[in-house]
Amino acid sequence: MDSAGNRYRMEVSGFLIRAGLVLGTVLLFPSLLYAIRSGKTALVVADGSAYAAFLSLYLLNRWKPRLSAGGLVGLVFGFGCYLLAANGPAAAGTIWMGAAVVLAAVLFGTAGGVLGAALVGAAFLAVTFAASRGLPTWSAPSAFLVILGLNAVVMSLAAGLAASYVARSLERALAERERLSRQLAERSAALEREAAERLGAERKAEFYRDFDGRTGLPNRERFLRELERTLVPASRRGRPLSVLAVGIHRPGLIFDEFGHVQGEAAIAGAAARLREAFREDDVVARFGDALFFVLCSDLGSPDDIAELLPKAFSAFERPVEAGSHLIHVAAVVGVALYPHDGDTPDELVRAATAAYHHAEEDGPGAYRVFDASLHADLIERLRFERDLAGAVRDGALVPWFQPKVDGRGAVVGAEALARWPRPDGSLGMPSDFIPVAERAGLMEALGRDILRKSCRRAREWNAGASGPASVAVNLSPQALRKPAIAEEVWKALEETGLDPALLELEITETGLALAAEAAVPRLRELKSLGVSLAIDDFGTGASGISRLRDFPVDFVKLPLDLVEPLPSDRRSRAIVKAVIDLAHALGFRVVAEGVESAGQLEWLGEASCDLFQGFLFAPPLPADRFRSALGEGYSKVLGNG
Repeated sequence: MDSAGNRYRMEVSGFLIRAGLVLGTVLLFPSLLYAIRSGKTALVVADGSAYAAFLSLYLLNRWKPRLSAGGLVGLVFGFGCYLLAANGPAAAGTIWMGAAVVLAAVLFGTAGGVLGAALVGAAFLAVTFAASRGLPTWSAPSAFLVILGLNAVVMSLAAGLAASYVARSLERALAERERLSRQLAERSAALEREAAERLGAERKAEFYRDFDGRTGLPNRERFLRELERTLVPASRRGRPLSVLAVGIHRPGLIFDEFGHVQGEAAIAGAAARLREAFREDDVVARFGDALFFVLCSDLGSPDDIAELLPKAFSAFERPVEAGSHLIHVAAVVGVALYPHDGDTPDELVRAATAAYHHAEEDGPGAYRVFDASLHADLIERLRFERDLAGAVRDGALVPWFQPKVDGRGAVVGAEALARWPRPDGSLGMPSDFIPVAERAGLMEALGRDILRKSCRRAREWNAGASGPASVAVNLSPQALRKPAIAEEVWKALEETGLDPALLELEITETGLALAAEAAVPRLRELKSLGVSLAIDDFGTGASGISRLRDFPVDFVKLPLDLVEPLPSDRRSRAIVKAVIDLAHALGFRVVAEGVESAGQLEWLGEASCDLFQGFLFAPPLPADRFRSALGEGYSKVLGNG
């Protein structure tokens, strides 16, 4: 209220000063002319001074409004005192002093009016005293002056207080209006903010409903709507269109090696390139973590597919920047055509998906164009993958054990090989389900489950055995790239109570190459647990003989491809002998896999091979049958009994 009242008072003061200046300008010359002709020099001085004072107040009001308001009251009061003292009660001095009281009350409230009235009363007392002494040039009875002064004080004070009351009422009205205006402005601003927030939330919700937040590409639902909309003119004009399923080949390897953040960055980078590779009118959408769909409308003919495929693969030609890494990303593509492969969005997407999954089997850079047989195969594959996921989740897969024997025929250990007992009574083999498990991202859970079950079985058969028998469990390349693999192995040993010396971990030579720089530190971490390490399928991968000195392993395993031609093939004999001698020179023991004939066994024994494994001794056996074989040995096979 003070702010509104002060502003109002200063506005009134400014108006009066401006009005006084204007009126003074109008009246100044006639007044001066009259005063000069009448010989009233004092009036000339008074008029000039009053005008100069109003001009000063006008200038002061632009800088200090409150001070100029006080100056206005003082000017009016002073001019009234001058007129009263100089010309007596017959002059307008009383009116000017009364006006000063009213102005003081209006501009400064009740306190200002009372102070003004007190000053007016004091001025009249002073004039009355001076008149009683005969000091002024005029004369008037003292009683008259006192009564006149009282009237001036009372009437001006009453008028001033009334004006002050009106001013206060106006102040309250102005303050209330200001408060209401402020509330209205605040409410309006709040409504604007709320509307902006709601609009932003609606836009954000719309974006996340229709687009992928990581890549900014349309999502599956938006793609299907666009495809449905595009099918209408395509059907009317009889123009073909193509749907491409473009997937990153084995994305799990990227996430395992570089982590989730870098993997997502690599996929986002590949998505941006894929978007740039196609026309502005083509729709590129993200369907899953590493699966994209492209809608290419208005094709001239089905032969235009030959131009679309290079566009798709061009997005993956160069490594993708992901933080401080350059990540190589490969792709496979499945293609479906409208109307040949379907006339609805769902049918076309299913057809492209079927072609894509079959292209996955051909490896990176492959593509497949849909045909009817692919769809039936896809349905079967999806059913198989679903059943496998349920089996892994329920822990239905079990390890079987293929014995490893020494030169005397004693069973010294076994290799654990996963088997899947199917509900129909059949037995799923690793060659059937391991590739599916890799594609479906089930290898981590599967490997962890088989490791624990194998450790538990090994502890059981060693509890009553006359000599120790180790168990060898395969590690996938993905597992070797995991920073926490040593911790997982240690937990399995702790939970099952198996002596670490009785656990052997096998990693293929190809797997070591895929793990790249992570291989050596991971192997050393595992070795520090006290377990043994073996390179499986040695001689078939790409790790390089020079890397052998870096690997802290205990065994190398000769693969079936090298053992099978023995002993008749001269080159195979030379290679196997060289591998055995090299391994022994480096302090490794050698295990021969796939031994199936006595001739192979005899030659390998003469070549100083340490351990043997193969159907000559036994196929992979269930745990209970292996325990029986552990006590019997295979001396008859070796010709010792």
